[in-house]
Amino acid sequence: MSETALPRGLAALATRRRFGVDLSLDRMRELLRVLGEPLADLPLIHVAGTNGKGSTAALLAAALTAGGYRVGLYTSPHLQRFNERIVIDGAEIDDDVLERCLDRVLALAPLATFFEVATATAFLAFAEASLDACVVETGLGGRLDATNVIRPQLSVLTPIALDHRAVLGESLESIAGEKAGIIKPQVPCVAAGGTPEVERLFARVCWEREAPLWLEGREIEWSADDWGRLAVSTPAGRAAAIEIGLAGGHQRQNAALAWAALDLAGGRGLAVEPEARRRGFAEVRWPGRLERLSGCLLDCAHNLAASRALAEALPQNEDHVLVFAALADKDPASMLAALRPRVGRALFPQLQSERARRPAQLAALWGDDAEIFPHVEAALAAARADPRPTVVSGSAYLVGEARALLEGKASPQLGDPPAAAGVG
Repeated sequence: MSETALPRGLAALATRRRFGVDLSLDRMRELLRVLGEPLADLPLIHVAGTNGKGSTAALLAAALTAGGYRVGLYTSPHLQRFNERIVIDGAEIDDDVLERCLDRVLALAPLATFFEVATATAFLAFAEASLDACVVETGLGGRLDATNVIRPQLSVLTPIALDHRAVLGESLESIAGEKAGIIKPQVPCVAAGGTPEVERLFARVCWEREAPLWLEGREIEWSADDWGRLAVSTPAGRAAAIEIGLAGGHQRQNAALAWAALDLAGGRGLAVEPEARRRGFAEVRWPGRLERLSGCLLDCAHNLAASRALAEALPQNEDHVLVFAALADKDPASMLAALRPRVGRALFPQLQSERARRPAQLAALWGDDAEIFPHVEAALAAARADPRPTVVSGSAYLVGEARALLEGKASPQLGDPPAAAGVG
């Protein structure tokens, strides 16, 4: 591939952000029809939720790969390179393959949105790779998400929290209703526990669609031993001493859901032996989630529930330097309140994204001792000069910029359109 071809393709994709998100599946269905229904015969696992869906998808893909399957993994957003969204056999999509698939989709769908083009490009690449299975993460919501045109072998719903309220609704129940839109008739579903209202909603939707439901706290029980290893019980049996390659106590819940999903998947053509699952879970990596890099802790927590999980993962007897930024559609006041007990110094840089809140807005939420910086590089340099440990959080866009700087790489490539306009 030439040096300039891919940037041009991504630039053409970037122009699709002007369409925002049109919450309709008609265009996506027609696009896949024109492409020849690329995933029609491929075993799929569909993952939705507010928090943990990317980690859960990564765990599933790692276990399936360890089990000998050739696996595609589609997630969003990316941190640094668009290629991160489309993973084939554990490796980011090759530039040449991405260019070819992206060019084809762009030519066939002049009115498709950013996320619709990205999703169709992934599906086309997966079909060309002759894979055995794919794990597909929703972008936003579920019911009208561009990924919700597939017919999976299994649906997985991770924890529900308040996020993207302008699009999904103001209550946990309304958000859960959008996420539950991925549940298909007669297709088994694994779901995280939640409020009684959320659990009743999941149960009702599964009953209406005759979809078998395994619910955390009912069919799925899990615990952790003194070494942090996971034990999971489902109707299929019990497994213990499972090691997880992802940091944080919250990842045990994600791993328990993934383990239960694999129990169910075994009856639908995707059997993975326990030892292979253990290898996959122990070896999985998911950048930007409690990731330690060059002395900094990077975490993409971008809502209250995720910020609470981050705070719980930080040592209680230690002050941290926080580098924080957030997008305009988030609730930074609650996020900062959750992190404040672990923070001795707060730094607020300006992100490159046009969707970012201004540092002055965030600093006003923190107080008089907040520090404002014109860009992430300056804030990161100030934080690393402080002897206290550095935490970078608040947005995947911030983590992407910080990772690029810490690794000495180019600035992150294009990001997604505003959620308030509708995200695919």
